[in-house]
Amino acid sequence: MEHTWNWNGTEYPFDISESESMARMCEALNALRGDIGMLGGEAVSASDTLREQCQIIRRFFDTVLGEGVGETICGTAYSADAHTTAYMEFILFVNTQVGAFREKVAAVEEKYMSRAADLEQAGAYGA
Repeated sequence: MEHTWNWNGTEYPFDISESESMARMCEALNALRGDIGMLGGEAVSASDTLREQCQIIRRFFDTVLGEGVGETICGTAYSADAHTTAYMEFILFVNTQVGAFREKVAAVEEKYMSRAADLEQAGAYGA
């Protein structure tokens, strides 16, 4: 399982199976949901809405990967395309980690749960 996200030649360590990484990810996703829910509440221009969307994604990266990382990853321009692309690539990276971790847990469960069932069955037969 890969624990480093590479973006534009820079490596960002992130491990979904590590508790602090998971805590930062959950915090960032909760804030992201709240921030997105607040979009469009006022009569603002399309360019202001795009800027706000970019700021939301930057805050997400700052929370997950460290202060200032959002601008490093997305650039200084408020390009919705650049920000969304970076966000989606990071989410794909995280989803790959989640899938690999689930496979690992399933393999451990299969190995030890079948063993526990065998021991339980043997105990039922007085072995």
